[in-house]
Amino acid sequence: MVAKTESKVVLNGTEDENESAAPFALLFVLEDLAVNGRKAMLEVLRSEAKGGKKRFDDRLFFRSGLSGSPAACLPTVLGGGEEPDREVLQDIQQQIFDRLVSDKARLNPALGSLLKAAAERKIPTLALTSLPEETAGALASRLRLEGFGTQLFMVKDVAGDFPAPDAWVKAARSLQRRPRACGAVVANARASRGAIMAGMRFIAVPDEFTSFEDYGGATMILDALDAVSPAELLRALFQER
Repeated sequence: MVAKTESKVVLNGTEDENESAAPFALLFVLEDLAVNGRKAMLEVLRSEAKGGKKRFDDRLFFRSGLSGSPAACLPTVLGGGEEPDREVLQDIQQQIFDRLVSDKARLNPALGSLLKAAAERKIPTLALTSLPEETAGALASRLRLEGFGTQLFMVKDVAGDFPAPDAWVKAARSLQRRPRACGAVVANARASRGAIMAGMRFIAVPDEFTSFEDYGGATMILDALDAVSPAELLRALFQER
């Protein structure tokens, strides 16, 4: 299920008011593609386990931790079928959020090239996120997404696969774009299923945790986002739109 409430956040006045902008848009998940949220979550969990603060089974991470939303899947990863301790859960969530916005946070350079190419072609870009608004804003600022005109679409109270179809649809409509006219870049199969059910073309770029998943229906499946030029990626997503 997707969030009870959604909202779009404009970064430093980057709202697209240009009537000549393309009639389609490029969408992606902030904590799934701009940075690797799964890796951050696994590093925090392993650090906790190493310090003896919390028992952790890697198998639970690979079974339940591959959604694009660390906050949504963490209770299952920690609990293993049982309700995790609330204070432990909140502490680890905060550690993950802090790691995402740390000084070491860097924008996926291939995504940066793609966003730059989209901006040059006046294609609006939007990052969906399930992170708390303060964390998402801080991360977007650290990654300098405002320089590409990229906006944030906040999805709250996520429980389950993220982004689900209606999250993709509402994100597209927040830009006043038809979902079928939009394209997505995804890094896990749950996000790809949501995009295809929303009627969007998508390019799959699995990471080291999600490369085994099924990406049926993808326009392209790439080992790395920079395996193909940004211009070719945009043509693949929007050539007939």
